[in-house]
Amino acid sequence: MKRIALLALLVAAALLPAAAEAATPWNGVVVTTDAHRGTAVTASAGGLVRTLRLSLGAARLRAGYRISVKALPLADGTFASLGVRVTGRATSARVRGVVVGYQRKLARTLVSAGGSVFAYRAGASRTTAAVSEPKPGDKIVAEVSLKDGGNLVATSISTVGHAGMVELEGIFTKLDGARLELAAVERGLVSVAVPAGVTLPALKPGDEITVIAEIGADGSFTLVSLDAKDSDGKGADLSDDGGEVEVQGAITSLSPLTVAPKEGSPVSCAVPAGVSLDGFAVGDKVELKCDVTPTGLVLTKLESDKETIDVGYGEHATSDDENGNDDGEND
Repeated sequence: MKRIALLALLVAAALLPAAAEAATPWNGVVVTTDAHRGTAVTASAGGLVRTLRLSLGAARLRAGYRISVKALPLADGTFASLGVRVTGRATSARVRGVVVGYQRKLARTLVSAGGSVFAYRAGASRTTAAVSEPKPGDKIVAEVSLKDGGNLVATSISTVGHAGMVELEGIFTKLDGARLELAAVERGLVSVAVPAGVTLPALKPGDEITVIAEIGADGSFTLVSLDAKDSDGKGADLSDDGGEVEVQGAITSLSPLTVAPKEGSPVSCAVPAGVSLDGFAVGDKVELKCDVTPTGLVLTKLESDKETIDVGYGEHATSDDENGNDDGEND
């Protein structure tokens, strides 16, 4: 994994002049780092979380560092660093994400955001939820203290909605019957049900994987798509707000509409009543976009080099403060 990540960054460096034009700049605060992945999780104004891939450079950053970043967007939704400058220190930050689980024994909440899963402990917090214990799928905005290094302590938590799907990044540990298990963070094991008929790519314990999972009413997870990290991020992608799934690949079935990416597991979407798939056939290479709804994935766009179906995108546009060159963290 480390060799692959380093190779990707070396390729990015070799293409630096062209990459600079496509680079994304931002200002943010380092929330946590992961030496194994070679990443730093950053939070910017409004709580937007991004994962920055630094290879060996991750060890030199610390939680609380205020940084100015220029990075190249990668296919898996993370960013390859083209340049990082430390500009100061911060004692707190705001993060937006989706709750993955709650570890009662450790009093930790696992959160998925920006292509990473990290944990925080609740301090003197307040919450708008009906109960204080967070539930999988809760969309939260949390103010976290960075005074304890990488051990995040939430001083304020607000529940702002609920997501039907979530992206889980972690280490594959085992496949037990129809359930796969991954370690999302240290001692943060997550179990995901694998639907009947779904074929998984070859996996071995220790592989770094990304899973898009549907969240049940009881907080359980059911696999929608799985992408192994050595596939170079060529699987399905979940939007930052958890409201849309996108995948590029070949149509393997028209009923149900199913697209298999170059790497990873296939994605199936329901086709709205009255929408015809005329002009599309099994084997066509397409881009598929589906809305996440309470009843599952529903087609919003299907496009090949010859045909396009555009049903609509719902409410997935991001505001300027989520994507711009922002700086508004708390000192």
